[in-house]
Amino acid sequence: MVLDQVLLNDWHVVAAVSELQPGEILQKRLLGEDIVLWHNGEKTLAW
Repeated sequence: MVLDQVLLNDWHVVAAVSELQPGEILQKRLLGEDIVLWHNGEKTLAW
């Protein structure tokens, strides 16, 4: 895990919109953390 506050408190691009289709789940890794991205047909969400 990255502890640099400058990196942690900023926005980072992890995927292009074209990679995320409704109903599909993307797994990404950012700064040592696993992230799950999905599109529910209305919104793009991340956990």
